[in-house]
Amino acid sequence: MRRRLIDSSTFVPAPNPLRLLLSGLLSAEGVLGALWVAEQVPSIATVAVAPLLVIVARAVAGALQLTSGWLLIARRLPAVAIARVAVLASVVVTTVGIGGRLTPTDMDPAFRWYAVAIYAAYAGGLLIGLRHLGRRDW
Repeated sequence: MRRRLIDSSTFVPAPNPLRLLLSGLLSAEGVLGALWVAEQVPSIATVAVAPLLVIVARAVAGALQLTSGWLLIARRLPAVAIARVAVLASVVVTTVGIGGRLTPTDMDPAFRWYAVAIYAAYAGGLLIGLRHLGRRDW
């Protein structure tokens, strides 16, 4: 592990670029998920049960993503495990919500599954990065 000298007696670990990237992506996705949920709040009274469950699940996944991003940057031990759960939950919510047409969106129906596949590839990259980070950086 790289260390940099602050003074003659204190060492602070140098920031890991992978950790910074993953925490930034997870935090940004959590905030964007919260904004999407806030956008859906006015229409909650008019939606059916299934879309309401997707909105609640997106809120939970977003909270997990924001929490795991914060824990990653703070170098806390449960961060990688929580981040994995958050990414998997987000993939499930995206697949059900967009792929199953349960969430309101302006996306052309012909492109919904392409969006789900792109998001799944992005999530796979996050999981690979988390696995690599979990093995070498703690």
